[in-house]
Amino acid sequence: MPFPRLSKLLHVLAASGSAFFGGAASLRAQDPPVGGELVNVGPAGTNHAVAFHRDAAGRRFVGVAAGMSAGIELYEITADDRVVLRDQTPITPGRISRDIDGFVSGGRRYFVVGEESPNFTPVIPGPGARFYELTSAGRLQHVIDLPYIEGVHNQAVCEIQGRVYYFAPSGVAHGGPGVFFFDVTDPAQPQLVGLLNAGLPQLTGCGQTPLDAHVHSVTARVNRTNGRAYLYLSVQLSLIQVCLRDYISMYDITDPSRARLVGLQFTSMLGYWPPHSCWPSEDGTRLYATSEYYANPLRVYDISAVIPNDPVNGFRLVREVPALTPVAVYHDAVVVDDSLLVVSGYEHGTTVFSIEDLDNPIPIAQLDTSTGRPWNSGLVGNWGTDFEVVKDPLGLVRELSLFVGDLQRGLHYFRLAAPSLDLRVGRTRLCPGQEFRIEASIDHLGLPTGDGPFLWELRLDFAGPTQVGLISGLIPGLYAGNLAVADLSYLVPSIAPWSELEFELVGRVFDPFGCLGVERRLPLKVVLGPCP
Repeated sequence: MPFPRLSKLLHVLAASGSAFFGGAASLRAQDPPVGGELVNVGPAGTNHAVAFHRDAAGRRFVGVAAGMSAGIELYEITADDRVVLRDQTPITPGRISRDIDGFVSGGRRYFVVGEESPNFTPVIPGPGARFYELTSAGRLQHVIDLPYIEGVHNQAVCEIQGRVYYFAPSGVAHGGPGVFFFDVTDPAQPQLVGLLNAGLPQLTGCGQTPLDAHVHSVTARVNRTNGRAYLYLSVQLSLIQVCLRDYISMYDITDPSRARLVGLQFTSMLGYWPPHSCWPSEDGTRLYATSEYYANPLRVYDISAVIPNDPVNGFRLVREVPALTPVAVYHDAVVVDDSLLVVSGYEHGTTVFSIEDLDNPIPIAQLDTSTGRPWNSGLVGNWGTDFEVVKDPLGLVRELSLFVGDLQRGLHYFRLAAPSLDLRVGRTRLCPGQEFRIEASIDHLGLPTGDGPFLWELRLDFAGPTQVGLISGLIPGLYAGNLAVADLSYLVPSIAPWSELEFELVGRVFDPFGCLGVERRLPLKVVLGPCP
């Protein structure tokens, strides 16, 4: 039988007033739990963005855009979880390697690095983007530069209908024309397929061409529901006549050479909520947006029914998740498997939210990269995060590895693991009228402790023709420390229709937030008798 989603169960429990529901519901964004394991830390240094690759041999690599001082770095996460520097390459002197993305094309693995001049300085000539191949020797091999983009801040790569495209917002620090679209299916021969102007005076109501409308970041994703591709732009400080507006816009890029505006939403006037980045849910119904400004909340927009030509009400604001502290700055947001939202932030590090309920992000882990640094030290801390997901045969997220770049303290490697599950039986030789007891224990690894329900499905699948029955139960997670133990029993009929049974006991468990799950199978042989 299918395993029900935990969110539906929690709604039922809340309606019924179950006593053990309160723990999960009591979590607040202002006071997130601390969870996850810090596995290792690389050498201290400037880390902007990071990008993860697992090569054909199964080795794990993280590319790092390391700012002005170190250029581009390549680290290997070894089999024993050490963080080892394998390669390093400089960038144009005086410029900054700001963003990095990984992609696969033709079976080969690549990194693309966005480069730009520093803020508030004269333009320093140099390529806007550099492409590197991750070689089988674990090195960076330069492929090509894109010289005709002034500078790239937060970029995107997306596979659309079998081809790979690179989206480069140009000139963040010094103004620029908008977003360049390249076909990089063959990274050695990139093809320019489009240019998107950031200024949209026909939608703003101000009636003038923008003097400085820059796209701060872009996100490109394919909607799993309708199969269409969309580009999401975060545009900061667009000076249009006397208007100072920031906005998020959404384009249909299923055909990247013919981008079509779907909708636009003002986020603020006079810069009080300048959007930094945004990321859609996998079904394309929600958009999670961050603002690079102190104490600004994380925003959740409903984009399931965008109103065209309405920049005020085009996207419906569903929720604002408060910032962690008065100096916390949400920076980048990434959706993982439509169940987790990973938010990078200055000052406070990385926050992992459960979005089992897409409209209600609940913090489940706070991963601090800035230990020992004052919380009012400026725009420093976690600039970007990438991840690797390990799933079990059911498709449940078994483990989440997070690779976090800190602007002062280098590359951090965190791991969140699903609860471990152990199944035992009291005895396997039974008489009619005796109980067949099952003991199940859950080790709640890598997640916060506290009261909350565990949902269990325990099933007896018999190899023989006789179906004895189903054992299932909802077991409260009233656990001491990180351990939950529960007993279930099956009463053998007084006249059993069998003398010997071979079957498999199947246990499945979700954590209290419905994000991580695990399955355990235990082969058993139960014998009836001899009985007194």
